[in-house]
Amino acid sequence: MKEQFIHLNNTSALFLANWLLSQFYDDEVPKKEEFPFSVEGGLISVTAKPHKWTVLHAILLDILNGALEECLEHVGSAFYINQLINILTDAGIKGIEKFTGEELICEVTKEDITLTYFNETSDLPYIDDCDCMICTKINDVWNHLCLELEQAKRAVSHQAFHYLFQNRSFLRDFHTLVANDIKKNIDVLIKEYPDAFTKEKRIKRKYFPSWLKNALFHRDKGRCALCKTDLTSILHPIRDIAIDHIVPLANFGTNDPSNMQILCKSCNSKKSNHNSNTSNFDIPYWVLD
Repeated sequence: MKEQFIHLNNTSALFLANWLLSQFYDDEVPKKEEFPFSVEGGLISVTAKPHKWTVLHAILLDILNGALEECLEHVGSAFYINQLINILTDAGIKGIEKFTGEELICEVTKEDITLTYFNETSDLPYIDDCDCMICTKINDVWNHLCLELEQAKRAVSHQAFHYLFQNRSFLRDFHTLVANDIKKNIDVLIKEYPDAFTKEKRIKRKYFPSWLKNALFHRDKGRCALCKTDLTSILHPIRDIAIDHIVPLANFGTNDPSNMQILCKSCNSKKSNHNSNTSNFDIPYWVLD
């Protein structure tokens, strides 16, 4: 099978991941407004069983869409067009030339082209009605942006997920918020998705696909997320691996891949449905003196 690689030209993805973390842990930010896990948003359809496009992907994409709205409202501005180009470039999409300078001046009208592209009330002509070099260049770039932007947004969201997926403490806190939302709306959700829930009003346990098992094993470095026991079978022949819901299903957790970790059988038995324990240890490439 052909190996798959993720493009990590990191600027946009790092900014998106850091912005989510800063907003999430800012006590002054209303979580329900910034992270709207609405029933209408299809929360259960995403989290009832493992999907590669996770609930965290959806939130990242929603945040990215919000950030892009300002750019799309300023399509005649070199600064904002360059912001869109940065996102496409970070997503690995090439062949888009950046603009230089903060202003774009139409060669025909000699006017600064800002906030006018789709504004029918503007006194300036449509950019696509002008054949000057600047307006033609904007049109070419804009058409390319429109064709590639959806792909780029998904790519950048997935890159940001790639960073956040390493942070199990954040994943626990994030899924605690998701669980609280499910608990609050449980009766409405059961009516909307009756097949997703047990008689005890909890999400049903689902089979873990091999791609998820492999991802968790490599993310957690083949070690129990709690006691750090080696589970690779390289150091010893025993490989008792359990896939654990960080926020247990019994506590309104979900089957979303970002709510999972690997544990040894002993830690899994002790944790059971009692708590949302996890850790954030990692194995360094080398130890500083």
